[in-house]
Amino acid sequence: MSARYPTLAAAVMAGTAKDRGVRFREPDGERAMSYAELASEVRRVARVLLDRGLRPGDRLGMLVSDNRDFLTGFLGAICGGVVPVPMYPPLMLGGLDVYVQSAARILVNAEARGVFASRALVPLVADIAGRVPSIDVVLEAEECSYCPPDLALPDVQPDHLAFLQFTSGTTSAPKGVMVTHRALMANASALAFDVLRVDPRRDWGVSWLPMYHDMGLIGMTIVPLIMQASMWFLPPLTFLKAPTSWIEAIHEVGASISFAPNFAYSLVTRRATEAQLGRWNLSRWRVAGCGAELINPKTLVAFQEKLARCGFRPSAFLPCYGMAEATLAITMTPVDEGMTTIPIDRARLAETGTAVRATEPASALELVSCGCPLPGHEVWIVDDAGTDVPEGHVGEITVRGPSITTGYFEDPVATASTFRNGWLHTGDLGFIRDGLLYVSGRQKELIILNGRNYHPEPIEWAAAEVEGVRRGAVVAFSRVGADGEQLVIALESSNETAEETLPRRVAKKIRGDLGLHVSDVFIVPPRSIPKTTSGKLRRNHARALYLGALAARGQDGQPPSVVR
Repeated sequence: MSARYPTLAAAVMAGTAKDRGVRFREPDGERAMSYAELASEVRRVARVLLDRGLRPGDRLGMLVSDNRDFLTGFLGAICGGVVPVPMYPPLMLGGLDVYVQSAARILVNAEARGVFASRALVPLVADIAGRVPSIDVVLEAEECSYCPPDLALPDVQPDHLAFLQFTSGTTSAPKGVMVTHRALMANASALAFDVLRVDPRRDWGVSWLPMYHDMGLIGMTIVPLIMQASMWFLPPLTFLKAPTSWIEAIHEVGASISFAPNFAYSLVTRRATEAQLGRWNLSRWRVAGCGAELINPKTLVAFQEKLARCGFRPSAFLPCYGMAEATLAITMTPVDEGMTTIPIDRARLAETGTAVRATEPASALELVSCGCPLPGHEVWIVDDAGTDVPEGHVGEITVRGPSITTGYFEDPVATASTFRNGWLHTGDLGFIRDGLLYVSGRQKELIILNGRNYHPEPIEWAAAEVEGVRRGAVVAFSRVGADGEQLVIALESSNETAEETLPRRVAKKIRGDLGLHVSDVFIVPPRSIPKTTSGKLRRNHARALYLGALAARGQDGQPPSVVR
């Protein structure tokens, strides 16, 4: 079993395994590196960065579309004492003008000294770098193939900054989370040794998750690395084009660990064919992690029922909860326990903020447990005044422990607001029942109707069940009308011929399932529902766009497609 390391640099440099490593599946074939080869390559890249004039502590933007180049560049920066800033590639955004502005804003906030980029992106990077005064070094990933001088690598310490992880911007502008080596190794080690209990001799994983986000970078890259457990990486675009390629890879390599957001399990359930189901063998998949967004229990049940014939076991499900400000994971479900749910009385939750078990199925809102805090961490639920609330009462989720990061880079105001008295105030709402955390939504996204609080996700889940609604492309929010707050649904249609009746069918479904009146169902063009780079819905941004559309049409507050 691997040892615990004080820094990620120490873990990388200790890589000696020649029979285990990382494999990168690309459209033109597969490339492999043992952990011993990776350590050697990372040392070389670290020296290249230092040879080009970067110094320990300098921030380096990572604009790389290739998994192998990203990994060697990221770890090279880590071992050279340079602070990498993972960034999403332009393929995730529709317009390059918007992308250039967004990328430049991140690099300005990071006070980046350089950019490490794929050759194909260098012309775009030149445009971005021209907007960032602090940048004076631009390196092509392919340029780092030369043999630099045998420069001494710096002594990286636990309290040194490891990397900046910019938040996804779900409810506010992205902020640079400062992740130290100490926090990173506390989180990764807890996951590897205490929660997942990774055994490098029998565990290997598959991931399509982007390496520029924390779940893909820490959960599916750094955790296996410190254990020297083998990993297979698929390009994120491969999954987006063919979601079942993820399960195909798990079947082919006999993977035992893989994580994904809720929407990925939904996509596979819908796309898996009879031929695939008859061929796949998933009997070795012991950890099927699910996090990064509120988990819909119906999604996981449907996945398990469809893939049971492939040997997939419901005990493999591992719902979890985390965020960048806590490095990655905050709570995890114990391995082999599977999904635990609780039916909550929907009316009591909306009226009083208490999670009371429902006695009638028709009145129940089923929520998924995200498990227990990581060892050495504490989770408390507090009210608006910061006072602990009793078990079963909804409040803000707060957490403290060795994985909590040190704040936001060069943003003392946001840091003081979020990190208070040693506690991270997550901005998420939830409650604790029998020692398990249940997450119910975000504070800033609450919908208040007639004095009652409603979370948007159950409303969106109900709307998504209507035929003709594109899954993952529906948002719920409120607007102020003549009679107070009104419920609005914005969605994308998957069937143009059904659009005429779709608004009324969606409104009827929500009224029947949840007892809520919908004032407007607004159909928007394909791929126009705003999302973060990790695929999370940006509800507040969607609301702003909706209100802007009303104002542009001169409706005087009257929505363009009122459902009566």
